[in-house]
Amino acid sequence: MQSHQSLIRHNLDLLAQGLELLDRMDDGLYTADVAALSARAVGCHFRHCLDFYDRLLTGVATGRVDYDARSRRQRIENDREFAMQEIQRLQEGIQALAGCEPEMPLEVNLDNALAGTGDTAWSHSTLLRELQALVSHTVHHYALIGLLLKAQSFEPGEEFGVAPSTLEYLRQAQTHCSSS
Repeated sequence: MQSHQSLIRHNLDLLAQGLELLDRMDDGLYTADVAALSARAVGCHFRHCLDFYDRLLTGVATGRVDYDARSRRQRIENDREFAMQEIQRLQEGIQALAGCEPEMPLEVNLDNALAGTGDTAWSHSTLLRELQALVSHTVHHYALIGLLLKAQSFEPGEEFGVAPSTLEYLRQAQTHCSSS
């Protein structure tokens, strides 16, 4: 099982990877819808990812993480520099989780608003599990961002949007092939 510190590091690495990518691209690429793929802009996906990190950090303080109550700040979608500042803020918050108990109980709501009833379904989780979920969620959206960028002839990087477990597998396979 992944350790608490390892998951914090993976999340910090993903945020740093996003920051590095945003630093390499221009504002037009960040905000351009990709008509050929009927897809929204890269900025929309970054905003979505950052909202999830924000909700976790807010929820750790209260014991209730409501991913459905995302702020959906348009400024993150439309202002690449602001998105970069937000990533830096979130990195500090994720780093601070190193002092928290990994098995801290959390109540979590995600896509559970019951249509038309106003009811919400909460599930039991832990900080450790939510850190795992953030890695998976972020990698998923980074993969989409990578496709959007490649469709616009921009190379996001070989490891961008690839799961940490896949990267480790590829490293081991390469080492195995090199030593054979």
